[in-house]
Amino acid sequence: MDKDTIDDLKQFIATLISQQVTSQIGGLREEMNEGFEKVHDEIRALDKKLTQKIDNLADYIGDALDTSNEETDNQLKKHEVRITRLETKTA
Repeated sequence: MDKDTIDDLKQFIATLISQQVTSQIGGLREEMNEGFEKVHDEIRALDKKLTQKIDNLADYIGDALDTSNEETDNQLKKHEVRITRLETKTA
């Protein structure tokens, strides 16, 4: 084999390897993108669940505070009535 033939073979082999590597990289990129999409979807679902739980917790706390405030208000009203009765009895 002469030098030109060897150079042509080298170029052919280099081109063939380059095409194979490019093809493999393309396949890996597709797999990685699919994997990223799956992870992204799972994060979205988890975010939705956590948001719902936080909203439920906030509602529960709000209801508990309303109940507590109502009870405190009722106790204050009862104390006012008791104090008024005591004041009229002592007068």
